[in-house]
Amino acid sequence: SNTEKKAFNASKGLVFEGVSNEDKKKYDIKGGVKITEVNKGPFKNAGVEQGTIITSLDKQPVFSVGQLKKLLDAKKGGILIEGKKPNGDDLVLGIKIEG
Repeated sequence: SNTEKKAFNASKGLVFEGVSNEDKKKYDIKGGVKITEVNKGPFKNAGVEQGTIITSLDKQPVFSVGQLKKLLDAKKGGILIEGKKPNGDDLVLGIKIEG
């Protein structure tokens, strides 16, 4: 299942996994990818917390770990992420990606 799949995106400093059905209910979302670790990089610099859920990237819905990894690998410059903070608040954040 999607939830066991973890990916590490070294260039962006992230470890993430698919959202569980529990999280979908809790945050009232259809899908997304949950950040399980935030290491040194643009996301940490922007204040993204562990447990944040990304539901879209540059207005494109994010449904799987593999898809998010592909999208992130292709991005340079600025990206817009939308989703949920760990406390359930909506998150809309512009992140500058070097490289």
